[in-house]
Amino acid sequence: MTIFRETATGKNMALRGWSCTTASNVITIPTEKEIIEFCLCDYTCDFTELAFGIVTDEENEYKNDYKAFLLSLRDLTSSYSFTLVTPSGEIDLIDNTYGELFPLGFNEKQPLQVGFRLDWVKVLIALGEGVYKIKVSQTDFGQTVDVETHDFHLKNWEELRANNTVKIEFNQKGKILNGEDYTGISWSNMVRLEAKFGNVAPQYEISRLQDSNYNDLDIQTMKFNTYNLETLPIPSEIGNLITDNIALTDEIKISVNDVFNYEQYRQLPVTFEGTMNLSNDYARNNKKVFNITFKDKISKLKRNFN
Repeated sequence: MTIFRETATGKNMALRGWSCTTASNVITIPTEKEIIEFCLCDYTCDFTELAFGIVTDEENEYKNDYKAFLLSLRDLTSSYSFTLVTPSGEIDLIDNTYGELFPLGFNEKQPLQVGFRLDWVKVLIALGEGVYKIKVSQTDFGQTVDVETHDFHLKNWEELRANNTVKIEFNQKGKILNGEDYTGISWSNMVRLEAKFGNVAPQYEISRLQDSNYNDLDIQTMKFNTYNLETLPIPSEIGNLITDNIALTDEIKISVNDVFNYEQYRQLPVTFEGTMNLSNDYARNNKKVFNITFKDKISKLKRNFN
């Protein structure tokens, strides 16, 4: 094999510098959600989430619902607002009157994060039952994005009022790549769905040997339960919360309100088992049914040998 090397005549390029790059942060500006110019009211009802509070027991975590919102501002010049939309007008959420405000700088590792946790029992005490919404506004570099939630029907807690609902609480830490960054905080949130939770199925993992007489000898047995959550049709707003947030954390607590349930679960610690089935798209409905499998976060283990 012959290798030829040709050099151009005249002045050759001299090596007098380096071509290099400088790492920098990429800033992504939030964008408005595209609105379809078509009314779905002739085909499907708007989604409404039930929310409960009990004025006689404000510290009851099982009976008092909440909703949390977290924003990541893009610059120190950015601005934001949280607004409670009530049946009689709008209220700016600027302090702890209706929950807890997490102002700029509350997260030392991400000083541009802000948040608000709305405690429904505080709203119930001050404003009473009714249908509410929350508006979140964020302005970065002169561009404003407004987001309005679905309706929340706030009611005073009663067992039968909450019947056939499932309360899912979840806690996020760390960072979701191409998603929300929770570095430096432990961020809790919840959603209450009209759903069934149960169909408990005990699972066992057995480590077993045989002695010289072929007798079975159990070394250890681990036991945990799996559970099934089946929702009524839910919109993509809630579905994406399940697939892109709840399924990506191992800190989930489920409470069941169903007077005929096999077990009455109260803040049961579970993790997503990995199986999630969605119904096909309906012809005249923009919602889907979710079927999700969870498992015990804490397993029981029996050992016969030390």
